[in-house]
Amino acid sequence: MQLGIFTKTFARPTLADVLDAVQQHGLHYVQFNMACVGLPAMPDQIDSDVCDQIRKEMAVRNITMAAISGTFNMIHPDIRERQRGLQRLAV
Repeated sequence: MQLGIFTKTFARPTLADVLDAVQQHGLHYVQFNMACVGLPAMPDQIDSDVCDQIRKEMAVRNITMAAISGTFNMIHPDIRERQRGLQRLAV
């Protein structure tokens, strides 16, 4: 078993700063949250340039993305909210 951390644990102004904090704590596995790159936790779309930036910044620090945050209220009383959550989860 490898220990990891949720990237939002480290509130920092940039992705590089967040990942530096992860590395400084001796961790190499994260559950990534898109808020760390200025997006909503579950965005409607993710630009490929953002994916490339994340991949590069993680590789430089030898950090592995073990999971991506995808939490939403699956039992929201408004069916449209549930559907939006499912659509964003697929992104």
